[in-house]
Amino acid sequence: TLPSGVKLFCDSDEEETRVLASGGRNAGDESDRLFLTLLAESRGEHFGIELGGGAPTSVRSPLDRELLVAVFVDLFEGTEAEESICRSAAVAGGPALERELREGQGRDFAVEVRLWLDEVMGARMRENGTGPRPAP
Repeated sequence: TLPSGVKLFCDSDEEETRVLASGGRNAGDESDRLFLTLLAESRGEHFGIELGGGAPTSVRSPLDRELLVAVFVDLFEGTEAEESICRSAAVAGGPALERELREGQGRDFAVEVRLWLDEVMGARMRENGTGPRPAP
């Protein structure tokens, strides 16, 4: 959020940062939800980006964790990112995840996304020395 209150939604890599969309000053969390929904439904096409490669290594968002899990499941299921999320979740979940998947009816990508999200949101907090933020 800029000092003026306008929200910017960005994507970045090692070379550049791109502004994908902006939200109004008074839109609150609803503009976040709308942006993420459109991003997930279109897999980035609405914003001129293609999803390719692995999943992000850090995520920063004040939004409710379950909303983020649902968005990331829609966004990454069936893509290259799904494979990297599954690898990350296997490491993070260890034997507990293996047992959960073995005892369940099969693999649940949402379980793996939750574990991955915990890791990548924690990575951001470790980088900047902040603690967890309460959900809105």
